[in-house]
Amino acid sequence: MIGPDCKDCPVCQEELAKIAAEGGEIPIKTHCGHIIGKNCLRAWVKSWDGDGKPGSPTCPLCRAQLSLSLLYQDIESLPLVEQIELLPSEVQPIARDWVAYARSDEALDREVDAFLLEARQEDIYGCYGVELGDMLARLETRRLKFIEYQKALQTVLAGMQTD
Repeated sequence: MIGPDCKDCPVCQEELAKIAAEGGEIPIKTHCGHIIGKNCLRAWVKSWDGDGKPGSPTCPLCRAQLSLSLLYQDIESLPLVEQIELLPSEVQPIARDWVAYARSDEALDREVDAFLLEARQEDIYGCYGVELGDMLARLETRRLKFIEYQKALQTVLAGMQTD
């Protein structure tokens, strides 16, 4: 199993992209848990078909059966729930909780957006009123909660690396 700190495709050793626009190999996570560059995986599948091998292609690292739908879907365009389901099962509960918490205070999001859109230079760098102080306190609470989720995720990922 390739750990989350893996930065290169295990097949071609090219750097894996964190986002599609970044360049580099787009990482694809197979059902067996390996992370392989999309181009390498496509080439592997194409060579499988070209060699006339029976059955479905397998993972080039462990030979587990591949789901070809992984190669032809843009993961970023999937609904968030489906994206979370592609994560390792140990990480999914933390990701679900994190997303639910992030979506839990839409009123605060709207309030921050409105302030930033309407704020003048002196509003940002000058003294602020009770309303802004309250909004900043709620943002700090949210930031600290995200740090808790991040630490929980790091703990799970560290445990997965030692397994």
